[in-house]
Amino acid sequence: MTNDVLLAATIAILLVGAGSWWWMAAVRRRDRAPKIQIDLGPAIIGPGPAITIDVRNGEANPIQVNGLAVDLNGPAVGVTRIHLAPGPPGATVPGVVAVNGRGQSWVLLNQLPMHTPGWSLRAEVLVTHLNQPLYSRRLVWDWNNATQSFGWAIRA
Repeated sequence: MTNDVLLAATIAILLVGAGSWWWMAAVRRRDRAPKIQIDLGPAIIGPGPAITIDVRNGEANPIQVNGLAVDLNGPAVGVTRIHLAPGPPGATVPGVVAVNGRGQSWVLLNQLPMHTPGWSLRAEVLVTHLNQPLYSRRLVWDWNNATQSFGWAIRA
């Protein structure tokens, strides 16, 4: 065997080894990531229009939601936080969310100070077995050119 063939075979073996190691690490990271989804959206609840917070459990065990908050960012500097513990009457989170189940809470729109464009909301959920909070995508109160009115838009 010549040196060129030996070098090419060595590089091929190293590339295959590095690729398989990267694949193993990516799969392990994906499998260890929490399978809990937080959705934030507008809805009509009994007392009136509201923003709902849905916590969906894709884990293999029930989860305990200990805390739930909504962060409001406005056009001015600063963040307003609304804690939803124990939550409005009829809300199922904070509390236990069953396997493949869903928990829900909400904030009425008349409790939020959004009267101009540029306000945004993000839900923060504290789960017992996780070391850090989980966040929803951001919901923005903005002007809609198509309908010529204010409305909600989802941002990352």
